[in-house]
Amino acid sequence: MKRLSPKLAAARAAVVACTVALVFGCTTTVRTDPANLKIEPGAVSHLPARNVTLVNGHASETQLKFSTPPHTLIVEPKQMTDTAIEALRRALPPGGKGAPKRIVLRVHSPRQAGPYPTPGLLITLDADYGDGTRSQVFGQGYSARGADRSFEAALLQALNKLLGDARFVAYMKR
Repeated sequence: MKRLSPKLAAARAAVVACTVALVFGCTTTVRTDPANLKIEPGAVSHLPARNVTLVNGHASETQLKFSTPPHTLIVEPKQMTDTAIEALRRALPPGGKGAPKRIVLRVHSPRQAGPYPTPGLLITLDADYGDGTRSQVFGQGYSARGADRSFEAALLQALNKLLGDARFVAYMKR
């Protein structure tokens, strides 16, 4: 058997490395960070101070894959919901009088905001309140800094919509 020259072996190794990077480099797991979500004080100024328990509606983590050409994104709805909970917890006025409140949040249905090549991502945020009522809001986000920041922008928009939702406000004021 003939042995490859060092130059040819190096060239072949480079082609294999590039192919592996191309095939596997197009899949990324989205990681959102609550430190990147800042809900402005004005968004919660209409809400009374209450003791609020925020609960993640996802019992376990699942991985959802979807394609936004040329990438495949792996989204973990439980992790994204944890991000939304932490951002909302920091923003809501603490303590206060009145009955404690319980809200179960659930981020789901991540998808592209429009047909390719429309930029942006869309998520759905459900909020189930302790009195049996419910809200559902949508958030759309886009960032040139990647999928993580795009999902964070979508989460922030959904949280701001939730804070203005009539059912959410009514529940918090009861």
